[in-house]
Amino acid sequence: MNISVLFVEPEIKGGFLQELNYCIAQIKSKNLAGRIISTTAFLNIADNESFIKHKNIICDSIRREINNISSINYICQPPAKGDQIAFEIHLIDDRNISLKHAEYKGFSYVRAVSDNLARAIFVSGIQYDYSEGVLNASEKVFSAMEEILQNEGLSFNNIVRQWNYIENILNEIKQNNSIKQHYQIFNDIRSKYYGKVDFINGYPAATGIGTLAGGVTVSFYAHHENDDIQEFQIDNPLQQPAFKYPSEVLVGESSVEFCEKTTPKFVRAKHIRSGDTEMTFVSGTASIRHEKTVALNDMQEQTKVTIENIQRLISQENLEQSGIPGAKIEKISYYRAYVKNAANLNEIIQKCEELLPGIPYLFLISDICRSDLLIEIEAFSS
Repeated sequence: MNISVLFVEPEIKGGFLQELNYCIAQIKSKNLAGRIISTTAFLNIADNESFIKHKNIICDSIRREINNISSINYICQPPAKGDQIAFEIHLIDDRNISLKHAEYKGFSYVRAVSDNLARAIFVSGIQYDYSEGVLNASEKVFSAMEEILQNEGLSFNNIVRQWNYIENILNEIKQNNSIKQHYQIFNDIRSKYYGKVDFINGYPAATGIGTLAGGVTVSFYAHHENDDIQEFQIDNPLQQPAFKYPSEVLVGESSVEFCEKTTPKFVRAKHIRSGDTEMTFVSGTASIRHEKTVALNDMQEQTKVTIENIQRLISQENLEQSGIPGAKIEKISYYRAYVKNAANLNEIIQKCEELLPGIPYLFLISDICRSDLLIEIEAFSS
């Protein structure tokens, strides 16, 4: 099962509707029938009232104009080039796999089927706002994930790639003389639900990133276990596994029934081998060596270290050390970069183009999970 990525951004600057219509026209012009597994709209929106309004406009426009998109993710992360909106579309390239649109308790997703057997599900945009707080929103999101997985005969162990979007990710809440950080609250709830199963093949590859609005949103891909698919956990010798971070790098106090703060439960990458196709989901990666942030306050150097981390992660040597038989040299086919602010953006794009030449990308403005991190990059490679 091979996944490719198409991103669409307006080539003309204008109002929101003008840019939206341009993007939809571009999507319609592609021959994508029966191949789309998920669609993410990135919005230059900073408040929840506007977010709901624009989300409804996009949803109505897409469903009216494009009949093969059902699973849509709406994320308040401004495109870095100043656009009002940009789209990232994930496609499945195996023509022997058919896609079925499914829905469970109001959440739409896509089911991949071959030989009359369900092979995988692609779930975009399980989203709950902060009307009852970040703890409640996180709890609802993971409860919905659990129910969808169970409905498909799966569990959290079957997730291979997960995207976690957290409104105001670095915000700290003061309660009873203690500090609780949004991201740590999310991590505690994730640990609570992940603790219900055994992760035979390791935790999913994942990204945990900030948004300006939208509460907590999670998207994920999960596959059924069968003889055709092999799954490998990939660690990075330059970095401590995130799930083994010491408590010193975690901010705030535990928010649920744990005696201590829980770690972010993800691996640096997941390699999937299916038949004669192979691909690697590279988790959100930043300027971290071992467990510490390096190149403080230096955007250029953080960019360089981040890309070095990714290149070492997917190197043939590291893939072989991760137990992947016959590992080949992999190349990044697409990457998504999150930058803390737009200052010196052109210099950072130039640096990425220098170190990752010819590779398509999408840059977004976003808070990252540590206050001292200035850039984070996730990628697909094959």
